[in-house]
Amino acid sequence: MSYRAAPTVCASAPSGGRLAQRGRAMLRTEMTTTGETTGCPCGGCSPPPPLTDLEVQAALHHVSNQHAVAFAQGQVTLVSYYGCPECGSWVPTFTEA
Repeated sequence: MSYRAAPTVCASAPSGGRLAQRGRAMLRTEMTTTGETTGCPCGGCSPPPPLTDLEVQAALHHVSNQHAVAFAQGQVTLVSYYGCPECGSWVPTFTEA
């Protein structure tokens, strides 16, 4: 089951508690590094390409506290991004781990 981060009207998402902040820090690291490939070229198996620091900053504005906590706890995995129709920045897409 795949679901998307709830857009926060392209504004800063509340920082949340420590676990949400940890999840966002983990996301920042994952979004700026190249992931391991599985050998399969499809978009579902290949990790998304790394983003620049500015792109990550804008993308994290679209991550809810719920998704950040779930990522920190290993409940969801980052699989891709889609373009926000409002601001044009990348919005992370997650799937259950």
